[in-house]
Amino acid sequence: MNPLRIGLGLIALLLPIPATAMPQQAAASSTRLVKGDDPSKLEKELNEAAANGYRICRAAPERIHNAVANILLAGGHDDTSGAVVLMERIPSGSANYQYAIIRLFARVSSWERDINKAASQGFRVIPGYGTLTMHQGFVLGTAQVPITIMEKAPEASEVKEYVVAEARQMDNFEHEVNQRFANHYSIMYIGQFYALHLALMEKRNTPVDERLLTAKKDEELEAKIRASAAERFCIVHTESTLEDASHGDRLAHVQKCDTAPEYIFTENDQKARADFDKAVADGYRLVPAGIFGKAITLVKGRAGEHYEYRFVKDKAERNEARQMGYTELPLSYPVWHSVVLERPISAPQPR
Repeated sequence: MNPLRIGLGLIALLLPIPATAMPQQAAASSTRLVKGDDPSKLEKELNEAAANGYRICRAAPERIHNAVANILLAGGHDDTSGAVVLMERIPSGSANYQYAIIRLFARVSSWERDINKAASQGFRVIPGYGTLTMHQGFVLGTAQVPITIMEKAPEASEVKEYVVAEARQMDNFEHEVNQRFANHYSIMYIGQFYALHLALMEKRNTPVDERLLTAKKDEELEAKIRASAAERFCIVHTESTLEDASHGDRLAHVQKCDTAPEYIFTENDQKARADFDKAVADGYRLVPAGIFGKAITLVKGRAGEHYEYRFVKDKAERNEARQMGYTELPLSYPVWHSVVLERPISAPQPR
């Protein structure tokens, strides 16, 4: 599973912006870019920037060269996945923010304990992009290490409460997460730690009806999503548990919404472009958080709503599309190995 794509809350969105776009934004004097693959050093640098009047506005994973790992592994993995954090200057004279980074070591229970300890001091897990997996290389292999960035606002008084749902089997994981939903917790992050499925969840002040749906095949999850849609549940995020998106488990986080959504699914293969185009022409819109397995999810738009899409492979094409009024979508998984941009258009005129 790639937990970095989750925007839990993700989602939604809230998926992190591409790291390649950050250096351009950081060129402005009002922003600062902090990068690192060591949680302790990263926390120190974030707090140094915060003391100088900056606050986190985005965080994302990034591949960072690690010279030590390169020497130790001698021809094996020579890099380690780190984090890149974009910070913006807050108004002059404002009180400063503070940051804490909580790393999952050997025990999930210790991670939950340490997060709640920081929460008791006024820190809160940053929604959407505050929890990342740093995939680090070691002599005996690699380990996915979840880290949680927590923020303390000036004069923070509210104390948040967190739990971590965990299980090895997906069926058990679905049960554990849905049990926490019933107790008014909401997902902040979904990922894995070795063989364990994890969900970091935050207690809600106002209860929200949410569900986690799981399946072994695309068609099974599609059927569950349609059934939940009939009960007025909308997609928050979908995910596959393996990188190739063709094997493993699928999951969907859905939440109660005002109206029943109407979903259709097309294959995530450019050979199926005609099916995608037909759905768009019929008034369907791409669901950015709805890419799982080999499926692309589209939802019926409101009457009169129509959209068009650009699929780009490089920075120049992306910038050209933005100049034409397209907006980049934070996808839960790439569509046709491309960056996808969307813009609204007038409804087709009857002939």
